[in-house]
Amino acid sequence: MPAGMAVANRGLGLIHYGKLLYDPGHTQTLQQKAYHFLKEGYGLGLESGAIELVKKWLAEVECFYGHKSLNAKVDLDSYPIGDSDAEQAYRRWCLAECLYLNPLNDIGPHTIAARDIFHLPPLVTPIDVGPGYHGLFNQLKQEFIAARSLFYEGRQADGETCYSDHDMFLYDTLDYPRYGLAVERQRQAFRMAYSILDKIAYYINEYYCVGLNQNKVFLRSVWFASSGPKKGQLLPVFADRENWPLRGLYFLSRDLYQLEVEHREVLDPMAKGLSDLRNSLEHRYLKIHDIVPPSATERVQLPSHLIDELAHSIYLDEFREKSLHLLRLARAALIYLSLSIRQEEERKQTSRTSPMAPTALALWKPGS
Repeated sequence: MPAGMAVANRGLGLIHYGKLLYDPGHTQTLQQKAYHFLKEGYGLGLESGAIELVKKWLAEVECFYGHKSLNAKVDLDSYPIGDSDAEQAYRRWCLAECLYLNPLNDIGPHTIAARDIFHLPPLVTPIDVGPGYHGLFNQLKQEFIAARSLFYEGRQADGETCYSDHDMFLYDTLDYPRYGLAVERQRQAFRMAYSILDKIAYYINEYYCVGLNQNKVFLRSVWFASSGPKKGQLLPVFADRENWPLRGLYFLSRDLYQLEVEHREVLDPMAKGLSDLRNSLEHRYLKIHDIVPPSATERVQLPSHLIDELAHSIYLDEFREKSLHLLRLARAALIYLSLSIRQEEERKQTSRTSPMAPTALALWKPGS
């Protein structure tokens, strides 16, 4: 494959991503970044079938924004990220791991993206319907931010003993278990991030009028008929809908649950086992072990009489890797959800004939 294909593909992805955003400033920033990726990819060499496509998009972006604007220097890195060293370290970690609910974080760890600015687009609802959709998205955002913070705090406190762990009577099961508040913060972060996904399914059920029982809505199953002759088939409300972000959310769920599909090799390998891990956390017994015994340089195979057969066992480093990936999936799912709603609202706008009266919601502030 020519060297420029991967770079150009990233540019094409950013172009389509930017077109879906409701903030024109974010759109322009992503399009500008995409433009330079396309130019770089073109210069490195492309497959013959991609040359005309890349030239087409370069011309379209240049026509819309202008050569001067696209090549202007944009300051993305002089934005404040907190007063204390601790806050700055946390924000830089979030940027590096691409965990801000901000599309600008997807183009790099720039300080302009160190704020969770992403929310819903303008929504049109009947006059007697309250701000429930915004309220639910508020809560989903808050839970994601809390999960992200708990995970970070747990990692940072690794090896430290909190006063709550003092005088705690536990047995050493000789398989290098990890206990303590720091580990529990990371376990709780995993729980919270996973729970966001099923709450997104609840949002989908309500907004798209799917009609499923509210007590039986899960991201795994919200897409399919649950009974009747078409049980297990994709519901018409989704099958006939031209909404690419919603399809992205659907395929994210396929990655997460590793459902039976023809092309299993295209599924996200990092998502494998997240569902089992969550079930062990919530309903059975997950045991987290030290990465290596304190006196060893590599992992050891425990003798059979020390293996905890009741536990779903996992090493701490693997659990952290899975948790971080789950946080990224939850972030992606929230962005897909908002983008799908924006596309749906635009579709509704083209067929709306009744008058509308705008209602502005004030910003909520901590302590207000």
